[in-house]
Amino acid sequence: MTTGAGGLTAKQLLVYRAIRKEYRATGIPPTLQYISSHFGWSSKNAAAVHIRPLVKKGALRAVQRGTRNQYLPVVPDGHCPCCGRRRVK
Repeated sequence: MTTGAGGLTAKQLLVYRAIRKEYRATGIPPTLQYISSHFGWSSKNAAAVHIRPLVKKGALRAVQRGTRNQYLPVVPDGHCPCCGRRRVK
């Protein structure tokens, strides 16, 4: 089952929104451990399994930072990367 939001499933949309919310609140993308804890999953791999399709569909961008990847919400051109709001010209 997909939603109208970029072809994401309901679960993918929940994961995307949680990542975006944490990133907006702190300015730092959440770790796999944080995402797993947030959803009550027992392992970081469970978070990775849910994140991979989001990267593949273009909703998240994987960025290598040191020894781990960070997953950043993709922001359309003309929008603020921190809050996602449209910039006024």
